[in-house]
Amino acid sequence: MLDSRLRFKPPIALVIVIGLLTASTLALIAVAVWLGYEVKTDAACLNIATQQRALLQQIVLDATRLNTLPQGPAHDTTRIFKLLHTAEIPQGFMRDATREELLANVHLFDDNITTLRLGGQKDVQNHLIDSTARELLQTLAQTWAPVLTATIPLRSEDSFANVEAFKRTLSGQDQRLFDSTNRLTSRLTNDVWDHSDRVQTALVLGQTLAFLTTLTLLGALFYYYRTGALASKRIQNLLEAISAGVCLIDNRNRIVLANQTAGSILGWSSNALEGQVVPGLEKEGLLEHQTPAGQQIHIQISHGPLPAPDRLTVLTLHDITEHIKHAETLRTLADHDPLTGLPNRRLFEDRFGVAVAQATRVRQHVGIALLDLDNFKSINDSLGHAVGDRVLQAVSQRLAACARGGDTIARIGGDEFVCIFTAIGGREHLAALGQRLLNNLAQPLEYDGRFLPLPVSIGLAIYPDDAEEVGHLLARADAAMYQAKQQGGNATRFSSAN
Repeated sequence: MLDSRLRFKPPIALVIVIGLLTASTLALIAVAVWLGYEVKTDAACLNIATQQRALLQQIVLDATRLNTLPQGPAHDTTRIFKLLHTAEIPQGFMRDATREELLANVHLFDDNITTLRLGGQKDVQNHLIDSTARELLQTLAQTWAPVLTATIPLRSEDSFANVEAFKRTLSGQDQRLFDSTNRLTSRLTNDVWDHSDRVQTALVLGQTLAFLTTLTLLGALFYYYRTGALASKRIQNLLEAISAGVCLIDNRNRIVLANQTAGSILGWSSNALEGQVVPGLEKEGLLEHQTPAGQQIHIQISHGPLPAPDRLTVLTLHDITEHIKHAETLRTLADHDPLTGLPNRRLFEDRFGVAVAQATRVRQHVGIALLDLDNFKSINDSLGHAVGDRVLQAVSQRLAACARGGDTIARIGGDEFVCIFTAIGGREHLAALGQRLLNNLAQPLEYDGRFLPLPVSIGLAIYPDDAEEVGHLLARADAAMYQAKQQGGNATRFSSAN
């Protein structure tokens, strides 16, 4: 009678089990796809927000330059190549191109505000733009509106009166714009991390639910067919129908049975795994595992006992290497410049705070050097942005070669770089380090048979003699840098301001 019941019930039970396991597997795949999309959209939103700071710095820089440049031709390519080789670019040569770049940056800055306010465009999601972020965006838009209006006359007529009017409007709003942009970027950065934590929690919950479903169904089958109605081959077939890695281990941590997915994750065939003891499988949680081929992977392991007298334990294995890579990419994006790999402004300010705290304890100084390329605009306009990117990467590599242990080199926007020098003895020491930077950039960059000169203007400031707050110290260094530019460039200067 019992044998007769077993002959008819196994097919129905298998269909039900496989159906439920397939449903849980599809749900887990959906969670993984959703995770990748969330990471991508969070990164896109953070990219747009962090771009605003660099755009605003470039707008202020272009307005300052435009106010001092006389009118002149902007697109004489032959003359530009000649000037690049001689490093003698007249001040008034690029006025029209500077105005065009300023208007383009103004348009992009305004377009980014619109994108963040509307959401759902350019892979930006509404869930990051909460009520607090909307208030910050509203403040930023209101502060930005007079600046945008001031560009209207400048678009139709390039006169010094229009430029001066725009510069006055920008000067009245720039500090509030910088403050609003920084607060918005900080808010979105915190929201991205909070959302990333929620996404990761959802993934863990999905994995736990899939594991519990698998454990319950397998336990029921083992209990129901304990008399031998379900043979080892049928158990193996059932395990192969599960997309997650599944292993059964005994009380000595030896693998009794494993499906092919588990073998693929661990780097073995399922048959070769039987009888093996894989270190780390006996513990729940995250396992860093090296496959026989030498590949380093991350595995999320869940445990559960089977209701059987053999004291077997069922394990589910999930390869979460790609998820961890996504998290690391997001973390790098928040702290580093994507073109050069250098720290961005956010990480620069954190490093500066650490350097100041250490210097205060040992009664030393901290120096900063603010660098701006003297001829980068002409290289970008005449040779293209691809060559300009190559120049920025070469400059970042040369600056990094000058850094000592504990120093920081960062790119804070456009062609502007800043260096933090720790353990500074005084102004003479910082001046020597600034000259070292200048000397290291003196060699022209060879590209496609051409030699591109890399003259820079460097502004120096020292903590706490010149200022004690990072914003004020950068302002002193910025003023010194412009003094160097006004005196011909390719030099280092301390600010003469009180």
